[in-house]
Amino acid sequence: MKNKIVLFLIIALCFVIEGLSIYNYVVSFYYGNILDPIIDIRVKRPVVDEKILNSLGSYLNLKTVLLNADIDIPLIDDFIPQGIEIIDDLILITGYYESNSNSKCFVIDKKGNIKNIVELDSDSHVGAISYDKKNNLLWVPGNDGLISAYDKDDFLKKNYVETKYQYSGLSNNLEDFKNKSKKHVAYIYVDGTYLYFGNFFVNKSSIVKRYKIVKNGNIIDLKYIDYFNVPPRTQGMMIVKKNNQKYMLLSRSYGRHNSSQLDVYKYDEEVRDYNGLEIKVIDLPPMLEQISMQKRDLYLLFESGANKYADCEEIIDVIPIIDIDELLKNS
Repeated sequence: MKNKIVLFLIIALCFVIEGLSIYNYVVSFYYGNILDPIIDIRVKRPVVDEKILNSLGSYLNLKTVLLNADIDIPLIDDFIPQGIEIIDDLILITGYYESNSNSKCFVIDKKGNIKNIVELDSDSHVGAISYDKKNNLLWVPGNDGLISAYDKDDFLKKNYVETKYQYSGLSNNLEDFKNKSKKHVAYIYVDGTYLYFGNFFVNKSSIVKRYKIVKNGNIIDLKYIDYFNVPPRTQGMMIVKKNNQKYMLLSRSYGRHNSSQLDVYKYDEEVRDYNGLEIKVIDLPPMLEQISMQKRDLYLLFESGANKYADCEEIIDVIPIIDIDELLKNS
């Protein structure tokens, strides 16, 4: 009788072991290499550089949506990063220099390796860069309210790029927060055939203007559509669609000692003022600039790693990536 019980237990144990093997095989098929212990297989753990763990760790809402933060920003010399765009497997980061040298764009891969360094034909603040896939153009704010469009392929092949299309007069009503007599485009974003751009204010609403990008032969025309107001300290924007609902994301910051915010709004073309309409706010370290998305990953660019801001208490010199679906959950 005892022998039968022992035999039964051995057979049962074999089934358990076999079951675990099958489970491991299935999990490894969908999730890659098997981790130990098994429970960790189903958990996507962030890859975060230890030197910024303390900074990111103090922002509890960020921890719930963070995927990883291990791509180094190319902070060479006195480069001050401002804009970010993702194109296929490449990340484009624009920035300026206090020395009034021409602005540059660093093209890096997703491991942080520099693939190209591009000098722009301007020394502007280049507060953003946005890819117009339909026309193969990169849109960048220029000096004195100018808006420039460059050939995307030039950024991948050349070390110096010149404007392909340039527009003036579109920044009417976009006051510079430092000088009301000037006009200034602080950020820019392309969504399909629409171009959005706006100004920046510290203590009052900013204006975002929307234009239709219209191609006539070799000419690109911009047709004014409408405008809307957004909260103070807006540094970047983008529009995301999920479950037939459009959402507008705003990156907002000012100052090296003040927390940044990532605001979520339900986007509606009829709304003219988004102040107070946010449905979710994520607090982030200081000095958040532009945001960009690829698939369901949202890339965040901070300027705090620049030499200019060496006294910033929370320096973020990598690119955190957050889960857009987790961000929009229950929204």
